[in-house]
Amino acid sequence: MRLNRGRERGQVGMTVLLIMVVMVTIAVAVASRSVTNLNLTRLEQESTRSLDLAESGIDEILNLISQDATKIGSNFRARIQEKDVFVSTSRLTSIDSLPVDEGHTIEIALAPATTTMRIQWGDGSECTDPDNVAAIEVTFIKEDSANYYAKRQAFDRCDRANGLEIDNDYDVTITDVNKDGSSDLGEYQVARIKVLYATTNLTVTGTGLPDQGIKATATASDSEETTTTVAKYQYRGSLPSIFDYVVFSGTTIQ
Repeated sequence: MRLNRGRERGQVGMTVLLIMVVMVTIAVAVASRSVTNLNLTRLEQESTRSLDLAESGIDEILNLISQDATKIGSNFRARIQEKDVFVSTSRLTSIDSLPVDEGHTIEIALAPATTTMRIQWGDGSECTDPDNVAAIEVTFIKEDSANYYAKRQAFDRCDRANGLEIDNDYDVTITDVNKDGSSDLGEYQVARIKVLYATTNLTVTGTGLPDQGIKATATASDSEETTTTVAKYQYRGSLPSIFDYVVFSGTTIQ
């Protein structure tokens, strides 16, 4: 009987010990998870603050550059909320996959040295659903002896019987505005690209294109553990699309 009682006491002790081990394990797991959640919350907050710092730094430097364009291409250190934000700037001579809504227009600056302009758009899809396939209209404008002249070209992936030139690759390279065999692109100062039928992304490159905008990249840290880098592209402004109708109608806007 004494032996059995000893065994029973030993079993009870082992059971209690196992229960305590399980409880301690659960407590440690819960505590670890709580600490992890707190760390994640802290990191998220610091990341948000770093993002705000970087964006504020970019805005401050772009405002500075707008007053002195000679500073484009320089590196800056902005002081935002007692934190250092490092901003680098560079000139953009091309447009890279810029989303443009249907009916909207972007402007591309041209120069005497401009000999080619390549425009890419669309996603390569076929014309099974033309309502979702974009076309483009390009208006070239130049000033000569206080007179303004405009020429227009248009390109479409789909054959909609709309009189636009059919382009099967969403990719055109323009050198001859007047289509008379001459390379006269450099005679024009501006090319206005209007998106028709559907929203699309526009990529514009070329030979001899002048500056089209500014790229600003900012790096900010809210702590030793969180560093955020943000890039912002600022392209030249564009007159609204109705301007093109005024050019070709010969009337004025009241």
